[in-house]
Amino acid sequence: MSKSALKWGVFTLLVCIIFYALRDNNFSKLAEMAKQQNPEALIVYFYGLLDYVIFPIAKLYASYVISSTLANVLYADSVPSELTLKETGIINYIDFSGIRVNGTPMAEAQVTYAGIEKVFSPLPKSFRIDFDKGDEVIVAHKPGDVNESVIDIQESIAAKKSIVQ
Repeated sequence: MSKSALKWGVFTLLVCIIFYALRDNNFSKLAEMAKQQNPEALIVYFYGLLDYVIFPIAKLYASYVISSTLANVLYADSVPSELTLKETGIINYIDFSGIRVNGTPMAEAQVTYAGIEKVFSPLPKSFRIDFDKGDEVIVAHKPGDVNESVIDIQESIAAKKSIVQ
């Protein structure tokens, strides 16, 4: 399963759950309260608007963020097929990222390649074991956009082993 399919699948599932929770029709009750000129009824209408309009939008955004983060963590060491060009980059620093999987922190690294510096995160925790500051890594990127890129960890490990031998 691809990273994109996982992200949109989880997003769709979370959206369905949210709309299932909002299945009862309370908008008609809110409209009746709004027709009353009672200020207390308008406050209730305002809170109902928050409950049935603003909060679901926020939940949709949260669902998208959760599904994107999950997809990034699960596919941290994979290289998408559209990233066809390869550059050699130098690691400036390696640190722990703010993402944890099973209580273990993931890694992040700042790499200089093709004249730019980019922070790659999340990376598998083994990245800190396999690479150090100053090591060369292979960065795969799109043909027209060097900013859309990932570190090809498997190819970088193979290149490092071939240099050592």
